Amino acid sequence: KLLKNRGKLTAYNKVEELITLEGVDISELNVLKVKIDRLEITHASILELFPEKDFEAEFEVVEDFRDKAIRIETKARRIITCQQNVSTILNSTHSDSAIIVVIEKRRFKLPKLELRKFDGDVKEWLYFWSQFEKIHDDSSIEDLGKFQYLLQSTVEGSREREVIESFPPTGDNYPKAIDCLKARFGRNDLQVEVYVRELLKLVLKNANSNFCSNNLCALYDNLEQQIRALETLGVTTDKSAALLYPLVESCMPEDFLRAWQRSSNFDLGSDSKKRLDSLLKF
Repeated sequence: KLLKNRGKLTAYNKVEELITLEGVDISELNVLKVKIDRLEITHASILELFPEKDFEAEFEVVEDFRDKAIRIETKARRIITCQQNVSTILNSTHSDSAIIVVIEKRRFKLPKLELRKFDGDVKEWLYFWSQFEKIHDDSSIEDLGKFQYLLQSTVEGSREREVIESFPPTGDNYPKAIDCLKARFGRNDLQVEVYVRELLKLVLKNANSNFCSNNLCALYDNLEQQIRALETLGVTTDKSAALLYPLVESCMPEDFLRAWQRSSNFDLGSDSKKRLDSLLKF
């Protein structure tokens, strides 16, 4: 058993040979470090078995192996540290390169965005909220700061400003002020009513008007604007075509409708959705 344990000491030489090779795996070096620790225990066991007269000579042999082990371990640690540093540098370089690429893509300064102030007109709510919602959802801004942004985003003396100023300007009151504004100006049913009324206004305005091509283009753009707003509110053409089609049709001049009805695009037997799409594309 003693000779078997002494034979294990030759593993030091294998460790040193492995370290001198290129492309040493860090995990293998760590495993060999564990083996070195075990051999240190073997040294102690061997020395205890020697008689006193042979102890000094054997102790010198063990010390030689220990010194060699320390040199090998130090070299191994240096290799591991070097490999880790190289990996860190490569990762850092890759990250910096990505940042440089992003910076290189934008060589111009973007214009400063200015919030459009809300004056309490229900028709302007969608535009206002689509901008302010970015501030509202920004978790990096405290509610007190959002409250101040909300005040700055309203027209002084407007109904909306009065609603906001009815709350003390604290962070706790910010969500309450938002809920109150949505209930007053941003209710979905209220918004739908507003844009349906806009369509009705077009019907009344254009029912008996004389149209030229420019007026017809302006009418088409106005219709598209109201329909897109309704779609944003969930009143899509596929769900509400039965309501929207007669309103849009009533906006059109009679000569235009007769020309459309004589065209190949007109199909009286089709559903309201298809007729509405056909009319808007004509």
